[in-house]
Amino acid sequence: MIEKKILILGGSGTIGSYINYFLSQNRDNEIINVDIKKPKKIKNTNFIKFNLLNFKNYKSLEKKISKKFNKIDVLINCAAMVGTTKEKGWNEKFEKQSLSSWQRCIDTNLTSSFYSTQVLYNLLKKSQKPKIINFSSIYGFTAPRFEIYNKTKKNNQIAYSVSKAGIIQLTKWLSSYLDKKFSVNCVSFGGLSDSKMDKKFKRNYSKFTFKKRMMKIDDIRPVIEFLIETDYTTGQNLVIDGGWSTF
Repeated sequence: MIEKKILILGGSGTIGSYINYFLSQNRDNEIINVDIKKPKKIKNTNFIKFNLLNFKNYKSLEKKISKKFNKIDVLINCAAMVGTTKEKGWNEKFEKQSLSSWQRCIDTNLTSSFYSTQVLYNLLKKSQKPKIINFSSIYGFTAPRFEIYNKTKKNNQIAYSVSKAGIIQLTKWLSSYLDKKFSVNCVSFGGLSDSKMDKKFKRNYSKFTFKKRMMKIDDIRPVIEFLIETDYTTGQNLVIDGGWSTF
């Protein structure tokens, strides 16, 4: 296989760490993870500590990356505020969701993907077949089913949905604008199960999937591997949700 230079922005969260893990198992991949915290128990990857909300310093980030990579073959934008994020005014009913949490979500989930792509464009251009993979969500193109949140400790955040809708359009725009050698796609995952999740919410959510379960972390790997290897798929939003959004 040809060695691939893979840059993961926001790779220390649950999904980013898992992507780091399985991509680093392939010795043909050279990986840089950029985030405020280093992923736990991940070997064979380079790490650059950087606050992805510090937009004034993105040019310096590009310089740090260019010292390690002479090109970028794959850019994975997976920085995100999610439902479990600890932020004042975040996990609240609509009436109490704060403006500060709204702005932080838009900056984290959407602005960072736009600006990182723009700043790193010259490194991406040096690849023969550059790939950009963005992360949206089922809530980027469907309305929430608010009944699944009843009598649970979870809420659905409007800023999250708006930011993820923006990611889908960002992906389509870039795929139309960039050179034909680029492949730009995004993935919309359904809800990811974990051991700490509210059991009532998990049951409520699972009823609306054809698989009768939430997504497992291992369900992520095949779609990421596909998007890294494909040359003809571009401008698409790949939905991995167990049938949740079919109706």
